[in-house]
Amino acid sequence: MYCVVEAAHLLQDADTAAAAYALLSPYAHLPVIASLGVACFGSVRHSLGMAALTTGDLDLAIAHLRAAVHDNLALGHWPAATLSRCRLGQALALRDGHADAAARAELATAAHEAAQLGMVLPAVVGRPPESDGACRFRRDGRHWRVELNGRVALVAHSVGMAYLATLAADPGQEIPAADLAAGTPGHGPLLDDVARDSFRRRLTRLQAEIDEHESAQDLERAAALRMEREWLIAELAAAAGLGGRARVPAGGEERARIAVGKAIRRALARISAVDPAIGEELRATVQTGVRCSYRPG
Repeated sequence: MYCVVEAAHLLQDADTAAAAYALLSPYAHLPVIASLGVACFGSVRHSLGMAALTTGDLDLAIAHLRAAVHDNLALGHWPAATLSRCRLGQALALRDGHADAAARAELATAAHEAAQLGMVLPAVVGRPPESDGACRFRRDGRHWRVELNGRVALVAHSVGMAYLATLAADPGQEIPAADLAAGTPGHGPLLDDVARDSFRRRLTRLQAEIDEHESAQDLERAAALRMEREWLIAELAAAAGLGGRARVPAGGEERARIAVGKAIRRALARISAVDPAIGEELRATVQTGVRCSYRPG
């Protein structure tokens, strides 16, 4: 189970991490022991913290990892304590920014301890790129991973989340609500010419970013961008297979405006429930109406 959690983190598999978290929770107070005491991997709270980090619940991850440091020190397991401290610092940096004093202190202490123990500390996976103030959406199974300024929210899929992802894929571009609504059952194709052009431009930028990260040996970030690229290609292929631009029936624009607005507001409420800061930023930068857009500051 320890290895399952670590593999889920490396793959950014939120569903597996959530399942492992549920299975491990009853044993939070125990250490992880291989066979009949052959090896000890430290506190189960470390794995719970890593699972929460993978699902995007940074507050829960920090609580578990802080407890893991305490438990591993009580066990006298110095390498496990150092690893938990490193992950704690990374989680604090993701939540509060790399300049956060607590994050810097934990990471510095972990680096000092690792040097004394001859350890090589792992890098955080799923680290967002240097912030440009824009929110990013990435589909992850039945959830959307929403990233903004180092913060991460994992939100269940919904029509409104798909609308927000489409708007965020091309900041500043206005997309008619009727074209967004065209992706719901009974409305025809999802993407019109404007949306398709937006997706294609994003694909071009994604390939450039993938090449850049691969050149810098940042393979985790490159893999995440490739997943987004594959999703966009699938969306374009599905839209193309439906045969072109949908006609809007009489009164369709008004019905689309109302339906899309409601779906987006519900999605924003879900995001706010997970991370109020991301929700507040999106409320201020997403415009709905006959034409919708995302305009980050």
